[in-house]
Amino acid sequence: MSLHRTLEETQALIKVSQGKAYADLYLRGGQVVNVYSGEVLPANVAVWGQRIAYVGSLDSMIGPETRVVDAQGFYLLPGFIDPHGHSDYFYTSIELARAVLPTGTTAIFGDCLPTYSILGQEDFEVFLREANRLPLKFFFGARAEPPTFWDPPRHELFTEERLRWLLDHEEILGMAEYTPWFRTLSEEGLVRKLHIVRESGKRVEGHLAGCPYEKLNSMVAAGVTSCHESITAEQALDRLRLGLWVILRESTIRQDLKELSRLITERHVNTSRLMLTPDGPVPPTLLKNGYLDHLLRLAISYGIEPVMAVQMATINPATYLGLEQDLGGIAPGRIADIVMVRDLRAPRASVVLANGRVVAQDGEMVVDLPAPTWYDRAYNKYRDVSSPFQDIQPSLFRIPVQGAPQPFPVIELINGIITRRHDASWDNDGGYVALDPSLGALKASLVIWEAKRVARGFVTGMGRFGGLATTLNTTRQLLVIGESEVDMALAARRAVEMRGGLVLAEGGRVLHEMAYPVGGLFPLAPVRETAPILACIEDLLRERGFPHASLYYTCHFLSANHLPQVRLTVRGVYDVKEGRVLYPAR
Repeated sequence: MSLHRTLEETQALIKVSQGKAYADLYLRGGQVVNVYSGEVLPANVAVWGQRIAYVGSLDSMIGPETRVVDAQGFYLLPGFIDPHGHSDYFYTSIELARAVLPTGTTAIFGDCLPTYSILGQEDFEVFLREANRLPLKFFFGARAEPPTFWDPPRHELFTEERLRWLLDHEEILGMAEYTPWFRTLSEEGLVRKLHIVRESGKRVEGHLAGCPYEKLNSMVAAGVTSCHESITAEQALDRLRLGLWVILRESTIRQDLKELSRLITERHVNTSRLMLTPDGPVPPTLLKNGYLDHLLRLAISYGIEPVMAVQMATINPATYLGLEQDLGGIAPGRIADIVMVRDLRAPRASVVLANGRVVAQDGEMVVDLPAPTWYDRAYNKYRDVSSPFQDIQPSLFRIPVQGAPQPFPVIELINGIITRRHDASWDNDGGYVALDPSLGALKASLVIWEAKRVARGFVTGMGRFGGLATTLNTTRQLLVIGESEVDMALAARRAVEMRGGLVLAEGGRVLHEMAYPVGGLFPLAPVRETAPILACIEDLLRERGFPHASLYYTCHFLSANHLPQVRLTVRGVYDVKEGRVLYPAR
């Protein structure tokens, strides 16, 4: 929705606030959590249209058509705002809205990269218009560059001209996930892009993982305004002291909130520049825990005062994003996003209002959401049945001896995301590279269909299984991993048949699968259906030795070229630190 309001709307709000016109909705008898003063106060709330007209004790704005809601026994909280969401992975916008609105989250600022890269410039505007029709408010950040190597024309979506075009949109609030901090000082083009965002008056949401204090100074000077990558209270304090807004994270792959809460409970810092994020929870995590409501409950359990925790999930992100005149609090003129909870120390949404309407009760949506059309516009790389990859053979995943380095650089996972290089000796097996079986290495291939080439390598630290194929990765190409070339080919062919997805095969049969037919990244099914399927696939892999928190994030980042140390990219096996290809794609 547009946050702009007309003169007529303002005049109507004034009349309702004076009791000279009737409210559409009236919440009577609740305890308002006032995020501006830090108090909890008894007050009624009158709503006209999509906005709050009055907060106080008067009831003269109740008319014969006013819907009166009994709020006795409830605390009234502003709708929760995620300042660092990932609304483009696992979920289409409509399914994410269905999943998080009942938990109390009414606005998300997130990365627009996947949808933008699938749709391109013209159709992305269709997506924005349709997202604006949903009661969950979506705001987006542009990217400085792709998260990995992309071939033209997709790489051309990240020019300075395209960045300016994106920033002209009301829904684009700045830049999201600024990852290339380590190259900023040496690449003038990156500094120019940061300057363009700064000139627009918008934000640069930084991804400053591992950035030392002295270089933090340079990043803040360059225009970065926030960071969500602190994993200790001291790192968070360094960022806060240098003027960054600090986003405290508790996610599927990193559970940092307990440690980061020490910033408040032990260091007693000013919390007005602190925010909370679940940082893109996978569907099983979202279904099990909730969304920002889960972080509120955790933060309070770690010793943060409830009102302070609520501020970190409401007015603080609204202020950071420049939306505080419209969102983040229960006050006249603000959008009527209100969450009714019975227990302030363990908040769970009983009733959720978004844009002045009750949209969810007791964990269930009570309104219909408009069907999108942009799915059909999504460029789907798996649609063309004449693709040569419809008939993938096991031989595709073998690594020819010719041109193979000696020793071979193996990708070793040291946790679910970070890798290191392990140089392994190998034998010649009929003209193909064979590693010592005791290494437990799996073959890994990235099939790049536009360019008709494949990047091949080996990966350890993922357990042992037949074949896994997925389009859920930073390249949006077909990533295939396993120890059986036959199972790898079976999983790959099935993923292509589904027009994108996640497939696990073993012993010559498909064990489990999940279709992602919209651009190879999005399922069409709701979270309640996708979550158990993904959980089952992960359980099957854990039985086979997969040790990490999230299969999705491990596969997603395996091709990213901004994380240490060695990756499987469209160019081949790539050493990020050295900036060179170790074994090229063919």
